[in-house]
Amino acid sequence: MIHSYRFFYQIRQWCLDKIIGKNPNPLHIFITGGAGTGKSHLIKAIQYEAMRLLSTVCRHPDNTCVLLAAPTGIAAYNLNTTTIHNTLSIGKDVRLPYTPLSEEKLNCLRAKYSDLQILIIDEISMVDHNLLAYIHGRLRQIKQTCDFSPFGNVSIIAVGDFFQLPPVKGKPLYNDDILGINLWSSLFSVVELKTIVRQKDNTFAELLNRLRIRTKKTPMLNCDIDLLKKCETGEVSPALHIFPTNKQVNEHNVQQLFKTCPEYVEINAQDFAHNNKTGKLELKSGHHAKTYNTCLEETLLLGKGARVMLCKNVDVIDGLVNGVCGTVTNIVFLNSEHKFPQTVYVKFDDNQVGVQRRKCYAYASAAEMGSTGIKPEEERVHSKGGLRRQFPLKLAWACTVHKVQGITVDKAVVSLKKIFAPGQAYVALSRVKSLSGLIIQDFEEKAIYCKDSIKDAIQSMPRYSVRNIPWLKLKTQTFSVFLMNVQNLRHHLTDLVLHTQHLEPNCIAVTETWLPADISLETIHINGYNFHSQPRSLSYSSSNPTLTELQAQQHGGVGMYTSNSLACNVVQVPNVNLECLVCNYTAHNILIAVIYRPPSYPIFLFKGNLNKLFNFLEPLSNTIAVIGDFNDNILSSSTICKFITNRGYVQHVTQTTTEKGTLIDHVYVKTTHYTIKTTVLPTYFSDHEGIFCSFTCNTVNSNEEASGQV
Repeated sequence: MIHSYRFFYQIRQWCLDKIIGKNPNPLHIFITGGAGTGKSHLIKAIQYEAMRLLSTVCRHPDNTCVLLAAPTGIAAYNLNTTTIHNTLSIGKDVRLPYTPLSEEKLNCLRAKYSDLQILIIDEISMVDHNLLAYIHGRLRQIKQTCDFSPFGNVSIIAVGDFFQLPPVKGKPLYNDDILGINLWSSLFSVVELKTIVRQKDNTFAELLNRLRIRTKKTPMLNCDIDLLKKCETGEVSPALHIFPTNKQVNEHNVQQLFKTCPEYVEINAQDFAHNNKTGKLELKSGHHAKTYNTCLEETLLLGKGARVMLCKNVDVIDGLVNGVCGTVTNIVFLNSEHKFPQTVYVKFDDNQVGVQRRKCYAYASAAEMGSTGIKPEEERVHSKGGLRRQFPLKLAWACTVHKVQGITVDKAVVSLKKIFAPGQAYVALSRVKSLSGLIIQDFEEKAIYCKDSIKDAIQSMPRYSVRNIPWLKLKTQTFSVFLMNVQNLRHHLTDLVLHTQHLEPNCIAVTETWLPADISLETIHINGYNFHSQPRSLSYSSSNPTLTELQAQQHGGVGMYTSNSLACNVVQVPNVNLECLVCNYTAHNILIAVIYRPPSYPIFLFKGNLNKLFNFLEPLSNTIAVIGDFNDNILSSSTICKFITNRGYVQHVTQTTTEKGTLIDHVYVKTTHYTIKTTVLPTYFSDHEGIFCSFTCNTVNSNEEASGQV
């Protein structure tokens, strides 16, 4: 089993080798794994860290060195990026042989991507052989490689899950492409993530991962059947309904439209054809007999209050992408004939969708406030140049399984009736975030199965060799602490979990938590730990104007995750006017105090209050560790360090702890019973590094303590 942290640090090392001129070979890696294994967080971490490192060797600071893209609009929007087609100027029709890009367009791409080193492709299961060949061709053109160098010597990190649905058109990559050179099977090695890092509803994640790889011949576990049958409640819910077939979807949508929107309107597409005499496009009286490659419907039924989905990418940057859902708030016609609307206003479920477009429009009525105006789109619908003009919308009380791939919702009703393809049931069931949000209709065990050849294809791929990291072999200590300035705990919770899971520390101490006093502990829970918080707003009671001003400011604050397996209690410290939290680990007789000193906190005042803290703590234990972000760089100033070490404490961190090359995160320990070792661990989600601190019991003192001499 490969843990994501090991793979992350290997990619990081590849970047460092690139920087110092070692010129390592390009990477061709496939990252896969089931639900909750941290694929999305891993690629964000790789993107952030690789960009930070490789940007230092770019010829121009604005050049792109790491690129993240996805094959669909909804996947691209979720990653805050663009589609592969848009990024590399690839059209919808990707037929082979490869069609090179014109020099004019190519020069624009070369200007942007001349320093490109890594391309990360998410949702790789939806990429077929033709699209991969076009990515290869574009990158070769951009990089101007004369030989066959795969992808123009740009590293490719592909991320996804082949157990989800394959491309709508074309062969999936795990099937050999007989017609041409198979870029996939001949180049890529696999990294399979199996450790679940999701903090909420682990039971559901484990269930999904068993269903993901279940074959038709494998009996389902009784406990899994029981869990799924409990979701078959018969509840009538307004939540999104997911069906296998278009017929089921259309029936449900029309039924809901009649029920919800009695005054619905019928919007007939405007179809245009060339006049043979004039050569101009003219509006037809009817519709084209045959159309191809269009998502625009011939007849669209809409009404105020109708649930709708965008059916094409209108503006990926603004979130107006194929798959986003909302509710119709108004339909505006130019005149009283009500033949073809001017604008359909939609209030999208995600308020960020369409935010840029809303800034450009004046709202005609209060009902449209917060709604985005959707205009008709035009598409060529057949080879003779026929055109269709229609709103890029479709009813969305229900959607097909194919349509919801890439979407995650809080609640959904999933029908397993008429499942006709492997992976359909798994994709449908995995759209919800938790088991409590899942309602099942027509449960059938036989409907849940995967394609046997996928498992064989992944197993036959070469494994990407991930080396062990020496500093992670820290399993002999008696007690351990991980210290980190997280700079917003809620925002970086999953990152913190991924970063500490393999270390299994007894205590995770965090500074700059940025938490309010009334925080819900469920939102920052880590499995196996209890959390204790000391926010900035509750840390000061002094009338000193500096501290009063500090208390009113946002951010700051400290917290501590304590392992469920160890007895621990929070020590109530007399008011010392410090952002400080103290925990007593009674089994080991260790007091841990975590502190954050804001840069504006005067050092003379800080030392005075720190002195009060020490006077209170020192009678309580023989081993005291005072750790945290002191915002005092030991490499250039030793004011605080000298003050604390003069009291008999030893400062154990010797490496820089921030990206700026400063050492401001300190670990001070006074003990006669433990040997202390600290290791600075690089991170990607803060400009501070993490510090792993181990306490190993000294044998002699341990025996004395056991016999009651201490």
